[in-house]
Amino acid sequence: MTTLIEYSLNGPGADYLDFRSSIPTLSLAGQEVAIKGNAGVNVVRAAPGVSLDARNLLGGIDVIVFNKNWADYTKDTTSIASTIVFTNTDATTGLTERVLVSNGVVGSARDKLVFGDGSVVTDKVRIGLAANPNVAIAAITDFDVAVTNNTPSAFVSAALNSQYEVKATSNAGVGAVFAVTNAGMNGNLTGTGEVDKIYVARGSSVDARNMLGGQDIVYFTGRWSDYSKSLSVANSVLFTRVLDNGMTETVLVADGRIGSTRDQLVFADGAVVSNNAKAAILINPAAALSSVTGFDLTVKTPGLTIEKILNYAADTVGAEVPVLSDYTGAGIAGVTTAADVPQVNSFLALADVDPTTQTAVEAIAAAANKVEAYANNNTNPVPTLADYQTLGVLPTPGTQAQANLLNSTVESKVGEDVDRASELVALANAVQVV
Repeated sequence: MTTLIEYSLNGPGADYLDFRSSIPTLSLAGQEVAIKGNAGVNVVRAAPGVSLDARNLLGGIDVIVFNKNWADYTKDTTSIASTIVFTNTDATTGLTERVLVSNGVVGSARDKLVFGDGSVVTDKVRIGLAANPNVAIAAITDFDVAVTNNTPSAFVSAALNSQYEVKATSNAGVGAVFAVTNAGMNGNLTGTGEVDKIYVARGSSVDARNMLGGQDIVYFTGRWSDYSKSLSVANSVLFTRVLDNGMTETVLVADGRIGSTRDQLVFADGAVVSNNAKAAILINPAAALSSVTGFDLTVKTPGLTIEKILNYAADTVGAEVPVLSDYTGAGIAGVTTAADVPQVNSFLALADVDPTTQTAVEAIAAAANKVEAYANNNTNPVPTLADYQTLGVLPTPGTQAQANLLNSTVESKVGEDVDRASELVALANAVQVV
């Protein structure tokens, strides 16, 4: 029972496909993804719950980004010819990240593998594993400690400009979820015939006219009124908006004249069905959302506010720095004043702090506030080892002795001395040296 999504990267410029999603309803978990690259350098990032086949990226030293450290994966070099299979099952979520890469015997298939603790090239990996199946990443020839999954600027272009085509098939009776791509990526999608979901990233372009049967769902990150609407393309509705940075975002959907192409279009402020959208636009291209028959203000694109915060924490390329209105709009407890924002942002920016839910962000805010309050008044609750681990300043596993020593240091400070990650990290590093 499989949903298979095949991506073909066609250039001409830089590309990046990231199959992670911070929005639970748009998770790709359970799907198989295969990538066909081009002669350029293609960059893809694996995701928990997804089986990623990256053996066909073609020319160039392409980049495959993993989510954990090298040692967290099992490596299988024998089950599939000319292939190395990396597998990790997360102990908390139970999701399995499986990645297939070429073993680099052929020069054009020598790609860079980027982990949390450094990067290596596939041909050297093959040699290292042949000599020792349990080889440490640092022992592999040409190991690069500077390029990790926390340094996206080292392998992702700041200006993406690439076309891609996607074809999804399913024998599982469920539709596909198409990857949340980045600004500058322009996709042509073919659906499964089931209910497929497409999330259109800010500044990207998507042709979703060929989603086939099922009332598919197209998620827009803007409001209905943010887009101009045109019926100039036959049997289609074209939505266009120009962003503040000058980038143009376009979305093409079928106009719903055939029942099987009547899809749900979900915006930041409500949802409509494509055939009803066309009818309203025919009367008035600037029609308000409320004038579309059957408009639904209760159905909105999920994750818009919290997504900005999570993207920043994940070091997503192009992520914006959260401001107070983002935290209050997402309902994040513990971030209520302008002074709270740089404090929490500083911890989110740490490489080892990557929350994926609102609850996790709130835990970070709570721990930061707790440490600051304890510095201001030692009669306040004492920060725990778990608090410091949540903030990313003490390791997991750490020791209670480390927490005790760090608390002794914090006791001698005032709140403004420990309200930034850099300050607390410096204190924690000193404690760990003792």
